[in-house]
Amino acid sequence: MTETAADEQAVAGVAPALRLRGVGRRFGGLHAVRSVDLEVAPGERRAILGPNGAGKTTLFNVIAGDLSASSGSVELFGQDVTHMPSRHRARLGLARTYQQSRLLLGLSVEDS
Repeated sequence: MTETAADEQAVAGVAPALRLRGVGRRFGGLHAVRSVDLEVAPGERRAILGPNGAGKTTLFNVIAGDLSASSGSVELFGQDVTHMPSRHRARLGLARTYQQSRLLLGLSVEDS
């Protein structure tokens, strides 16, 4: 059995940096995201993969607070932020950025 950073943090009694429990988002009768459970330990990286239309962007919008969850909860370091607006989540260190296809002149690729 492989132990993840989230497993190690649970043993140490440290709350995950991010925890999703049963997160869902509906648009009318359409379930864009349904019952997502995820834990990310401090310092851990995860990838969300799926085809176009799978709900990846919707999930990120719910996590960031740009969209409200229809079901479930979002926690940041053990604090429930499910109903917290995105600007308040950003103050706690949870924010999203958008893809930029242009480099900034005078900066390296990494710094852009």
